[in-house]
Amino acid sequence: MSKLTDNQSKYNHHMPKIAKKLLKLGWKINCICEFMEITHRTWDNWMKKYLEFREAVNEGKSEFATEKVENKLIKRCMGYNYIKSREEVVNDVVIANDGSQIPIERLKTVKQEVHVPPNVSAISKFLAARMPDKYGKDANQSSGGQCKQLVRQDILELTPQERMERLKEMLGNIRVVQRVGDKQEDV
Repeated sequence: MSKLTDNQSKYNHHMPKIAKKLLKLGWKINCICEFMEITHRTWDNWMKKYLEFREAVNEGKSEFATEKVENKLIKRCMGYNYIKSREEVVNDVVIANDGSQIPIERLKTVKQEVHVPPNVSAISKFLAARMPDKYGKDANQSSGGQCKQLVRQDILELTPQERMERLKEMLGNIRVVQRVGDKQEDV
C-alpha cells in the first residue's frame, strides 16, 4: 500500500469551509493544523494544490481583519471605558515585636476606570460609509456641509448619556452594547 505524502486522504470538500470559518474566528494556522490533524507542510501543500482551499483561507483572513477593524471603529464611535493601572508608592508603618514603629515604602496598584468619549471623526466616517447618500462626500457638498455639522454640532458639549441617545438615534436599529467592568449592558 502506498503512503500519501501530503495527507490527500484527509483532504475533502469540507476542509476549505472549516479553514475559512476558523480563520474568520481568529484561529492561528498552527492551531487549525492541529485541529485538522495535519502538519504545516500539508497545509502549505494544500494551499499550492487546491484553489478552493487557498481562496477560502484568503477570504477567512480578510473577513477576520475586516471584522476587527469594524469593531474598533464602532468602539471609537460609541466611546468606551477601560481600566488604567498604575503603581503608587505608599508610606506605611510596620510595628516590630518590641512595639517600635518602622516606616516602610511599598508599591500599591491603583486601578482607575477611564472613559474615552465618542470620536466625532470616527462617527463621520462610519456614517459616510453606512449611509453615503445622507452623510457621504457628495451629500456634504450638496447640503453645504450640513451633514458634517449635524454630526459635530455640540457633540462635545453633550453628556455621555446624551451622546449615546444621539448615536442610537443616528444608527437606527443597531444594538448598542457598553462594557462596564466585566459586564456588558445594553445602552
